[in-house]
Amino acid sequence: MDESFKLSNTYEMLLEFKDVSRVIRIDVFHGIENGSLYRARVWDQTTYNLYPTFANIAKEGGLKNEMYSCDEINREITTIIAEEPTLITGKVYSSESEFLEYIKGLIGKYHDLCNK
Repeated sequence: MDESFKLSNTYEMLLEFKDVSRVIRIDVFHGIENGSLYRARVWDQTTYNLYPTFANIAKEGGLKNEMYSCDEINREITTIIAEEPTLITGKVYSSESEFLEYIKGLIGKYHDLCNK
């Protein structure tokens, strides 16, 4: 039988990783049938520089790349940080705060690997 989950809380926090601060958003879901079953979706905020193709076409042809957009977007990293599928499929924890600490640890490991 598949477990159904309900969104319990959404957290947004600024986490410090060595010399970098990142805005992280975590959506926590509780199991409907089993209230101690938790799962999550995790996003980090990333800056992307985009060069729109049509806005950068010169009259004489070719791309001039003079106009660009610098956007802050939330990028889902749930499957990237998950050491095992239980972050996505659900795992039993004694409390939501214990589950959040587990997720923060996974995010820290991920950022340590990215910044080596």
